[in-house]
Amino acid sequence: MGGGKIIIACIPAAVEGVLFDSTFEALFYHAVPVALALIVFEIAFIVIESRTEGRQPRITFSNLLMILVSIIVFLALGYLWLSNHSLAEIKEAADILAKEGLKISAIQNHYSLLNRSSETSGILDYCKENDIIFFSYMVLEQGALTGKYDTEHPFPADSDRGRTYNPMLPTLEKLNKELEKIADRHHVATAQIPVA
Repeated sequence: MGGGKIIIACIPAAVEGVLFDSTFEALFYHAVPVALALIVFEIAFIVIESRTEGRQPRITFSNLLMILVSIIVFLALGYLWLSNHSLAEIKEAADILAKEGLKISAIQNHYSLLNRSSETSGILDYCKENDIIFFSYMVLEQGALTGKYDTEHPFPADSDRGRTYNPMLPTLEKLNKELEKIADRHHVATAQIPVA
C-alpha cells in the first residue's frame, strides 16, 4: 500500500480523534478499558507476529489462560503487567492508570546478551525508578546461548530458530566459548551464565 493510501486511510480516524477527543478520554482513558485494550493488543501481537513470520497464529490454551489470569488479577488486586511494550507505551499506560490510583506492577520484555533494547531504551531504568518488577524472557535466545549449537551442530535449517540464529553461529560460537570459560571458573553450566 502506498504512502498516499495510508494517509487517506488515516483521515477518518484523525477527524474522529479531533472531534471526539474529550468524549474518548472520558469513556476510555480509565484503568479497565486500558487494561482490556492492552490484553487485546497482546492477542493481536501474537497473530501479527505469527503471520509476518509465515506461520499460522498459535493462540494456545496457555496464552489464553495467561490473559485470563491477567484479567482476574487486575480486576481483583489492581495489579497490571505489560509485555513487549516500548518505553513510550509503558509511560502512557502508567499515566492513564495513575488517574485511577493504579500502577503497573511488572514489565516482561525480550532481554538477553544479544538483545539489550530494554536497557538501551531506558525501560530498565524506568522500572527501577518506579518500583516496577522487570521480567526478561528469551534470555537463552531459544538455546543459542547454551553452547549446544555451533557451526557443526546448527539449528534445524527449516525452523524459525535456524533462520534466525544459524547465520550468527560463527559469532555465537565465539561468545559461547567465552561463556563456557566463565561457567567453568564458577563450576556451573554454560547456560547459567546468560541467565545470571
